[in-house]
Amino acid sequence: MNLIRLCLSHLARALNRQRSIAAEENGKDVALPERVWRDLPDIEVSLTADVRPRSFVEPSPDYRAIILNELKQEVGRSSFGINPLGDALYLDSIEVHAQHQKHGYASAFLCWLYKEYRLPITPVHIIGSAIGFWAHVRKFPSRLLEVKKEDLRVSEMDAEKARWAHLIPEPEHIRLQRICKASPEWQHRE
Repeated sequence: MNLIRLCLSHLARALNRQRSIAAEENGKDVALPERVWRDLPDIEVSLTADVRPRSFVEPSPDYRAIILNELKQEVGRSSFGINPLGDALYLDSIEVHAQHQKHGYASAFLCWLYKEYRLPITPVHIIGSAIGFWAHVRKFPSRLLEVKKEDLRVSEMDAEKARWAHLIPEPEHIRLQRICKASPEWQHRE
């Protein structure tokens, strides 16, 4: 029975996505009814920052979020980062526990992120089962949420990270090697 519900859910999402795409291609503005975003649940978010070398947003921290409902129960988790230039928020993952799905917690979390940081949200590599969700939240009013039209693919991450490469501190041993190789003595050896 759960498998049938899952299949029907995926089919409904695919149909909604196709309708959205068709409406956009026809130039129609596909707005959400106000009740959809007005009735989002109240949430609290518990954040932890993790500064790791070689993370996508280095030298900025990665954030891990625990999403809590109004009863302070964990309903989901997320991970995201803000690039060092401060012009984009990259959402790596957002997972709502199965028993809390379809209650608006993921949408409420995205609205919380936008309200908290006032940066456009760029999803990192949207998987097939989430296409409908992202199409849905992109229709939210811009005062509540701004989601980039395209997700960031894994193959595009190095090029995106190059925008702030100059802000990543160079390790001392690499700096010394670079200086040595640039010296006249080194040049003369080659």
